[in-house]
Amino acid sequence: MIELDYGESPKFMVIGNFELINSLNNWEAIYYLLQGDYDKEITSSSISLVFKDKNSAQISYDLFIESINKHQTSEIIDIIFVEIDEGYKVFIAQNPNVLIKNVVPSYLEPWVTPICTGMTKPLFFPKKSKEFLMFKNYKRQNKDSVIRVTHSYRGLLGRVIPISKEGFISNNILVLTEEEAREYPMIKSYFIKNIKKEIEKNKKIMFETSDEEVSKRKKNLKYFYPLTLDKILYEGYLEEQVQLLREKHEESIIYQAICNLIYHHRLKKVNIPFKSWKSLDFLEYLLKVPETFNSIYPEDKYFSLGRIESQIKYTNKKKENK
Repeated sequence: MIELDYGESPKFMVIGNFELINSLNNWEAIYYLLQGDYDKEITSSSISLVFKDKNSAQISYDLFIESINKHQTSEIIDIIFVEIDEGYKVFIAQNPNVLIKNVVPSYLEPWVTPICTGMTKPLFFPKKSKEFLMFKNYKRQNKDSVIRVTHSYRGLLGRVIPISKEGFISNNILVLTEEEAREYPMIKSYFIKNIKKEIEKNKKIMFETSDEEVSKRKKNLKYFYPLTLDKILYEGYLEEQVQLLREKHEESIIYQAICNLIYHHRLKKVNIPFKSWKSLDFLEYLLKVPETFNSIYPEDKYFSLGRIESQIKYTNKKKENK
């Protein structure tokens, strides 16, 4: 059977670079390089990620540059400052939008819901230093400003020594409140007090049938099965089954079950090995092999009430298990 529910978008898992984030294990401080009049106005700023030793700084720097070159933009790196009571946390993560753009094929973008998974490395500072407060004010007054980011390590007598004076330029540096941080996908879990409750809440919303879901399902069925929907809606195709099933099911669910059964029949007829397919595989095939006047249909007797009901239950069960 086919598990596709056309009222929702299949999830597309996008996985970040764990090695890059793990390279921050020996990162221990932020060094602010501020230019201007400390008592009046800061005119520019750069920051350095300070590591415990030279080797750790070099490994992390190399991985950052490798990631920037791979994605062809320094926007792949997010550095997020979050104020927490008297102190603040600094998070470094890969930007979800850049990850998605480089991983999800363009033809799939309108049809899927990308989910980014990856780690972020937070560093907590219990007090807000004068330098941090000046940096924060500079960033908030100059939201579009770019910041140079370097990697460095502590040398003799604690002196900060850069691995490379060039580093990279970034405009993906944010200073957020704790409330704002809850809206940022890669770090929001750090600021949700009851994460299990939040997951259950989202799961409940996910499985409630809404007018929006029904509308989306009808629109997508019309896109993928234009001829089949015309046959059902205007030519009385499978009219008896549809009328009987309307007593128990919303009509777009019935149309979906019929279309999935037809899709299943077509795949079997062309000997496509689809038993291990997931929603995304079925979607990709539909996009590549659209319904045409030459598309085949099973005989009407194929569509027993029991078979259509089974397809409805199968799709619902797969949806609940996601």
